[in-house]
Amino acid sequence: MNISLHSMLFVDDEPEIVGGIVEYFGYRGVSVTGLTHSDLTQEQLFPQNNPYQAYMFDLCMQPVDGLDLLARVRERLPRVPVFLYTAYGNNPDNLHAAIDGDVTKVILKGSSLSKIYDAVDATYKGTIRVETACRKTFLGSTLSVLAHNLRIALSGVGPFLELIHNQLAELNPSGAYLSSQDI
Repeated sequence: MNISLHSMLFVDDEPEIVGGIVEYFGYRGVSVTGLTHSDLTQEQLFPQNNPYQAYMFDLCMQPVDGLDLLARVRERLPRVPVFLYTAYGNNPDNLHAAIDGDVTKVILKGSSLSKIYDAVDATYKGTIRVETACRKTFLGSTLSVLAHNLRIALSGVGPFLELIHNQLAELNPSGAYLSSQDI
């Protein structure tokens, strides 16, 4: 199965960084919509026609930071990978808040573009593989439970039919039942 990231939203407060990420990821085959935080609208965050497969936000921006955007995405799209991009990776408060917000991965600014791309690509593929495996396991266990419940229900039909047969036999001890031809 070929799992590839095709579209991502990247938001940073530095236009040069936005341009660099958009250009490099585009070179690698990923369509990135790059915006500065001041340009971001609700429609751009959650497009109706072509939803993003992943998001990457700068952690420290004003007035809306990456943690705020992470929370908004998690509220509507809990399973979509969200990456936080930061120069403040040694700030434990930010990292704890990112983990509490269920960030997919924190990527440090200053990493080369190829390392940033490789981290996003590998994490995206791993996230989707795990998600697919979980769905298959859930579907398999759900089908197993349904089959078990069906067996129980059907096993109850036999005794029910036997009960009806016995009651009919009590009502008509001769065993002669009316057929549809007799009616």
